Amino acid sequence: MESISNCHSAADHRTTIVLSLLLIMTCLVLFLPGISTPFVTTGEPREALVPQTMALEKDLLQSVRYGDDIATKPPLFHWAIVAASTLTGSVSEASSRLPSVVASSVCLIAWTLFLIPLLGRQRSMLFFLVLATAGEWYRHAAHARVDMLLTSFVCLALLCLYRWLEKPSLVGLLLSTILMAGAALTKGPIGVALPLAITGLTALFWRELTIKKCFQLGIAGTL
Repeated sequence: MESISNCHSAADHRTTIVLSLLLIMTCLVLFLPGISTPFVTTGEPREALVPQTMALEKDLLQSVRYGDDIATKPPLFHWAIVAASTLTGSVSEASSRLPSVVASSVCLIAWTLFLIPLLGRQRSMLFFLVLATAGEWYRHAAHARVDMLLTSFVCLALLCLYRWLEKPSLVGLLLSTILMAGAALTKGPIGVALPLAITGLTALFWRELTIKKCFQLGIAGTL
């Protein structure tokens, strides 16, 4: 019986790996084409100017566009563009959009794999296809703006907080804290307020909101 169980476990592990690779390839096919096309709006180049200044000045704290025009967003997205520019050779349309492609892909794949034990493989794949091709998601998945990186951090934090509500653990709370910190460094306090509010309301709806959990969520948000 133990050997049969081990065989099933190994088969499930292989299936997860194959499915993950398939999802990665699908994301690349969906989101990568066209990331090098020239900017046609003012929003994308405005965000790209900040990492361009950082790269030229070789200073990641130089969060300005031109001269004394200080950036209006926290720097994490701009740092991600600078990191992507090391792959492309310079700050360009492609390197400015690559962080959004990676963020959207990671979020989609993580949630799909999370949902498989809950909904089954077919429904989870349907979720993946519907969300990946939804108009606003598809547009922002290859857009040089902070929105997709923020969305990814918030959604992944919610995933960890859901697990924490089911089975409280320090690891789950710590992971959610790190992800919320990433969201805050992407677009400010909304990155912390949104997952905490959703988690608190969910716990209240489930009648599991205790003083201890409120305190723990407060500590996670403060950190």
